[in-house]
Amino acid sequence: MLILRDPQTIRLIFGYLLCFVFLTQSNASQALAQDRKLEYLSPTSVLSFAEWLYFVDHDYGRAGDEYYRYLFLAEAPNDSIQFRLALCRKKEGKLQIADELFRRLDNERVGTVWRTKAIFQSAHIAFLSGNYAESNEILERKTGYPIPAEAGRFKELRALNYLAEEQWDSAKEVLNLDRIMLTADSERRLSKILSEGQLIQRKSPWLAGGLSLLIPGAGKVYTSEWQDGLYSLLYVAFTGYLSYSGFNADGISSVKGWIFGCLSATLYAGNVFGAVQSAQVFNVTVKLAFLEKIKRLGEDLGYVE
Repeated sequence: MLILRDPQTIRLIFGYLLCFVFLTQSNASQALAQDRKLEYLSPTSVLSFAEWLYFVDHDYGRAGDEYYRYLFLAEAPNDSIQFRLALCRKKEGKLQIADELFRRLDNERVGTVWRTKAIFQSAHIAFLSGNYAESNEILERKTGYPIPAEAGRFKELRALNYLAEEQWDSAKEVLNLDRIMLTADSERRLSKILSEGQLIQRKSPWLAGGLSLLIPGAGKVYTSEWQDGLYSLLYVAFTGYLSYSGFNADGISSVKGWIFGCLSATLYAGNVFGAVQSAQVFNVTVKLAFLEKIKRLGEDLGYVE
């Protein structure tokens, strides 16, 4: 008891107690931090974070990275997560990588719903890339549909591919087969684009060139470029008149006649060539506008997952 009355002894004991408490708390904090770190690195936490990035934050790049990390940590195949990873890459715009991942599911998961989904996504990537024939070839791998929603999407994408290739009869056949698979809105939109496609009028390059051969500028008017057609007519007529006036005044030796004659002939030939090109450009423009409509119709088909 006398020892405890000594102030120096009391301070020393109190100091030891403080050190003991501090060391105990420090070890407990480190253990808790380690547990939390392990919990953060657990497959369940990684998957939860990936789902939040995908569905809430819509950060598909980071979500794809987290799905990949989950598959690595889980050490077990998970078809739904592999599919989601491929979909993330697709939404990032990395179509080639996404297609490889979808094709892997297609090859490894025969007979499952994920194979059906993967086949559709591969076909949709081909559609987005403008490879319409390839897209239909991919769709043909699946003849049965495990769920009605997939059947409707398969059918709609197949019809869009035929429309893009202007195979009107094949598109009609797809639309008339099992109409119940399509929603009323989808059927209406596809029927409308089919009608528009069949009514597209193209210009003949041969006819455009022939018209400009007969009347300068007529080919451009035929391709709806009436201003260019008018200018062509005026230029050729004006230079032709100057050439005629030169030859009429000075005969065959007229310098003015030869200069404007050559210029008029050049403009005349350019007028014919330009009319042919104008018809070709007109046809390409009409085609691209039609394809753009089809692309807009089918763009969202592969992102509803």
